[in-house]
Amino acid sequence: MEKEYTRPTDEELLGYLRDHDDRVALEVLSARYSIRIFVYIHTRVNDRYTAREIVQELFVSLWQERQDLSVQICRAYLFSAAQNCIVTHYRKEMARVARKKNWEAERPHEEAHIYQKTIVQVCASATRRGWGCFLKNASECLCSTAGADPIVK
Repeated sequence: MEKEYTRPTDEELLGYLRDHDDRVALEVLSARYSIRIFVYIHTRVNDRYTAREIVQELFVSLWQERQDLSVQICRAYLFSAAQNCIVTHYRKEMARVARKKNWEAERPHEEAHIYQKTIVQVCASATRRGWGCFLKNASECLCSTAGADPIVK
């Protein structure tokens, strides 16, 4: 339902959005509030890109949840929703950082395991060939036959 909106209230716009799936109503609300909400979010996340993403998420979720809206005061609802989006963003960020730390903590262990497995394979191969093989230390395998160079150092 396309209408020309001269100056409807925010609550009327939400009514049009909820009852008539009116995209113009969403655009008008976005035009009214996106800059204010952006500033509000930017002061809390201190990153322009993230603030823009959260504002976009907010209005997309408003469109997706339009049928279930039971909002009395539009401005308060939008800023509360913005605060919830900020909290969600930080939770996701904390989980991402924790996953990265866990991955980094496991990675050197995995690399050491792969390296040790390679040393064992080289020693086993040398032994099958009849070469003398011993581990000088954990990082150096000496495999030799009469004067041959070590295979792995």
